[in-house]
Amino acid sequence: MKKIAAALICAFVLAASVLPASAREYITETDAPYGIQYQVKSDGTNERVTVSCMLSDSLAAITGDEETAEEYGISYSYATVQLDYRIDGGEWTYDETWDVQPEASEYGVTLSSGETAKTLDLLYLTNDTALKNAGDLAFEDADGNRSFDLENHTLEVRLRVLLVYVTTDTFAANSEWSETVKIERDDAAQELPTEFEAPQVSDVKVCYAQETDMPYLSFKVKTPESVKEAQTLYSTQTGSSFSLICYVDYGDGWTKTTLSSDGTALSNEEKKVYLDSSVFDDEKTVKLKAMYMIYDADSNALYSEESEIFKLTTPRWEEGKGLRSAKCTVCGVCTPVFGVCMFIVFGIAALVLVIAAVIAKMQIDKARVRKAEQEAERLRRIEAEKAAYNALKQAKKEKNKKK
Repeated sequence: MKKIAAALICAFVLAASVLPASAREYITETDAPYGIQYQVKSDGTNERVTVSCMLSDSLAAITGDEETAEEYGISYSYATVQLDYRIDGGEWTYDETWDVQPEASEYGVTLSSGETAKTLDLLYLTNDTALKNAGDLAFEDADGNRSFDLENHTLEVRLRVLLVYVTTDTFAANSEWSETVKIERDDAAQELPTEFEAPQVSDVKVCYAQETDMPYLSFKVKTPESVKEAQTLYSTQTGSSFSLICYVDYGDGWTKTTLSSDGTALSNEEKKVYLDSSVFDDEKTVKLKAMYMIYDADSNALYSEESEIFKLTTPRWEEGKGLRSAKCTVCGVCTPVFGVCMFIVFGIAALVLVIAAVIAKMQIDKARVRKAEQEAERLRRIEAEKAAYNALKQAKKEKNKKK
């Protein structure tokens, strides 16, 4: 009975640990885009509407963070921002195919892994299809210039996210629609900021790429909300995007380094900085810092505040040999044992063995002396007992003679 009860308890505990993970596999809704910015632009001949939006960190984690994907049991995922519009308060262009087909949204765009801000073009009047989609909203003058008639017609937009992910099967999850935004030509553009918060760098560690036989620094970056908002403003007004700039100090000053990432600067996907292999003749303390950079309307580079400075101990590395043990700081030859020169460790070990041998010999000698003394005492007692016995025997003989 006890065995049955124990088995039932184990099954209950196992189910309690598995069921939540199974439930998390099915994402039924994701976060909607927010912080929408827009601008009506012209390339000199054709007009378009540029729309930018911000995306939540939780959505970015699902598409760009391996640990979060593993938590949900996701093996593959991607997200699309779907841009919907209507003219003069009529019907939205949305239909039910958008719920399962990312490409059904004609003006939608796929997000990069972990992306937290996105810019889209709507009704770029460079072709007859866009002109037809715009209907009465657009017109073409005698010189062939195509423009929007926003004085006599209205244009409204809304955005949402379609997330497609794979676990045991393929699933799709849609967000709610964002707020509806009315597009106006004379809308006053918000002033572009010139100061930005620093990247929020975390999970910094030293890794070793087996495929390239090179050490690198791995880290993640969380984008501050103010930087997301700045990205939407710059991308709609100037077309500029933030870059992530990284610097490494090997001990002789900061050096700008190449950043490797499949995502964008504003993503929480793992970032990698491959290290200069020529300096790894031994373990080193390497420093890392990062900042954002963007170009203003006059093509001047603007920089954010610097991130926290991270200090890491890097391994010894040799080209063609890969990771090596650190050089001994005492002899420069051996491989240190527990961080101490091997010869010193072996010397101490040998000394300890000698001392142990001397102590053992002393103990053995003491034991031999003690044993000899005990044997002598035993023989003395035997001789004493023999003498007493002989004396008693002689006394009896004497007594019998007298009788």
